[in-house]
Amino acid sequence: MPAMKLYLVSAFLLLSGALAFGKAAERIHFPANGFSIEPLEDPSPDMTTPSAPLVMTLPPSGGFAPNLNVNIQPFTGALEEYVKVSEAQFTAGNYKVLNAKKLDDKTWVWEYRGTSNGVELRFYSKVLVTGKLAYLSTATATEPQWKKYADKLKSTVNSFKLD
Repeated sequence: MPAMKLYLVSAFLLLSGALAFGKAAERIHFPANGFSIEPLEDPSPDMTTPSAPLVMTLPPSGGFAPNLNVNIQPFTGALEEYVKVSEAQFTAGNYKVLNAKKLDDKTWVWEYRGTSNGVELRFYSKVLVTGKLAYLSTATATEPQWKKYADKLKSTVNSFKLD
C-alpha cells in the first residue's frame, strides 16, 4: 500500500506541476542524432549563482571529448569590464589569446589556447553581457580535434543568441 500512495502522490505532483506551468516545454532537436528532448530548466532561477544550463559533447578521441557549454554568470558590469577580468584570468592561467574581437556593445569573442590537466587545448568563446548577467558560450577541443571540428564548434558558439 505505501508504494501505491507514493505513486498517487507522485502522479498528482506531476500533473499539478504540468498544469501550473501551462504548456509543455519546447524541445531541443538533434536531427543528426535522431532525437529530441525537453530542456532541463529551473522554472524559477534566482540568477545569483553561476549555472551551466547546456553542455554538449562530440565523441571522445585521445582521452578528451570536444565540447561546448553555455554558462550564465551574474555580472552587473559593462562588456569592457568582463573582457578585462577574463583576460586577466587568461594571463593567470597561462592561456595565450590568439584572436579577440568586439562584435558590438554587448558581445565579445576570443580564440585562445592553453594547457589544462596536462592536455593542450583550444578554446573559442563568445560572451554577451546584459548588465545583469553574462552569457558565455565556449567550445573546447584538443589541437588534433580542433583541426577536425573548429569550423563546426565556432559556428555553433557564434549561433548563440538571447531570445
